[in-house]
Amino acid sequence: MNGEMPSKVTANDMLALVTKKFPQHMRERIVTSIDDSLNDLYLPIETFSQIFESLIKNAFEASPADGTVQVSMGREEI
Repeated sequence: MNGEMPSKVTANDMLALVTKKFPQHMRERIVTSIDDSLNDLYLPIETFSQIFESLIKNAFEASPADGTVQVSMGREEI
């Protein structure tokens, strides 16, 4: 980690930040589902952006050329 301080961001804004890094033809294949309870997140935005970008990129690489990538964000009790 680079010591980035957590900042407030919504889940929708976080995903928008990440998906805009992909070309349009790939963005059209990203299907998102966000739990309504994820209003405000406090996290190191750039660090998590890089993590999500890598995960989505890996999903595309493992998917058929015309396949979609499902991105879901929600709460899970642990």
